Amino acid sequence: DSEPGFNINYGSNGCIAKTMTFKGVSAHAGGSPHNGVNALYAANLALNAANALRETFIDNNHIRFHPIITNGGDVVNAIPETVTMESYVRGASMEDIVKVNKKINRAMAASAAAIGAKLHLRDIPGYWTRNYPDDFRKAFVEAAEQVIPGVKVYDSWGTACSDMGD
Repeated sequence: DSEPGFNINYGSNGCIAKTMTFKGVSAHAGGSPHNGVNALYAANLALNAANALRETFIDNNHIRFHPIITNGGDVVNAIPETVTMESYVRGASMEDIVKVNKKINRAMAASAAAIGAKLHLRDIPGYWTRNYPDDFRKAFVEAAEQVIPGVKVYDSWGTACSDMGD
């Protein structure tokens, strides 16, 4: 419910892309679960460990971590042997992204170790951050006002990321 207008970001996040594969040991879930190592429990613990880190993220760094489970097991009567997740670590500067990514990696690895699972973690270079100079934003505002006199222009940080930062 803000006034209609244009949004011009003074910058936006960059990211590191991540894949995480938790490897456990399959066993029959009803007959011999004690012989298994539950990769889904390791992944679940890792998600909770990462969530516990969120209060350490500095607001102005615009950190985002939003993993998804892309495979959580194969059949309901077997302890899940392999669970895969994907995510980005996004932030306003590459320095902050790398710093938080190390915390996330530590949380993932410690969670796998706590359950007795193994973790294959792959960090993939993502997008660079964007920071627009004041004169660029000023030119946009002037152009917008010529097209629609009196238009409201919102100036904010964009927490998404794209290849435009590259």
